[in-house]
Amino acid sequence: MPFPFGKANEALLDVCLRKYNPGKAKLNRLFEQHPDNIPLQSEVAATLLEHKELVTYADSLINHCLSYNPKDPQFMALKAKKYLLGGNLNQAKEWLDKAQKNRLPDRVGRELEGDIALLEGNVVQAKKLWKEASVLGNHSLRLRKKNL
Repeated sequence: MPFPFGKANEALLDVCLRKYNPGKAKLNRLFEQHPDNIPLQSEVAATLLEHKELVTYADSLINHCLSYNPKDPQFMALKAKKYLLGGNLNQAKEWLDKAQKNRLPDRVGRELEGDIALLEGNVVQAKKLWKEASVLGNHSLRLRKKNL
């Protein structure tokens, strides 16, 4: 059965409109019907991390992805980002280090390193790392918003 992408978009729209419970319910139904769609779960987790109210839910998706493939550097980077957004720099650094040892693309790692530098109060270093991420091919909207 093909994955109903319209339903996933509808659920994420609910989240963007701050209808968190209906959005989570729709996502849960989709993930129950398609439990092996790990790439979508990781993308949804990345999106949901931006919403403080949904960090716990996003973390459960990240953990599910890691249980599916514990050596995937993208999933490890999501875990690092989760800790970073929660202000736990030591855990963020630990997970970023694991991700980089498992071949996280440098363009992604540099952005996270910059985010950590910013939270440590080193704005100059953060901007340098973000610029490196951009030069290495990270052209995400999230990075462009960081005022390079």
